[in-house]
Amino acid sequence: MEFNTNTILLFLAGMIFGGYVYIRAENYSMNKYYPDVEGEERIAALKKTGFKLTFIGVLLFVIVFLVTKNALLSGACAGFAIFGIKP
Repeated sequence: MEFNTNTILLFLAGMIFGGYVYIRAENYSMNKYYPDVEGEERIAALKKTGFKLTFIGVLLFVIVFLVTKNALLSGACAGFAIFGIKP
């Protein structure tokens, strides 16, 4: 992958899209697997879910970056992983 203005902008656009996908995936998994959890238990469930999704995002980022060298897909996976790191 070349690092010029176009690829950097595609990578950033992918990161924004990956963050959006992460928020949707986290919301879906919390509503499906932990629907009636409240309070401290919800925070613990959110941390477990966030850790799993972050692991998936980092794994996908490494695979996509090494195999395809596509800036948009790599950015989407990186954005997915970065949004998962939030506390």
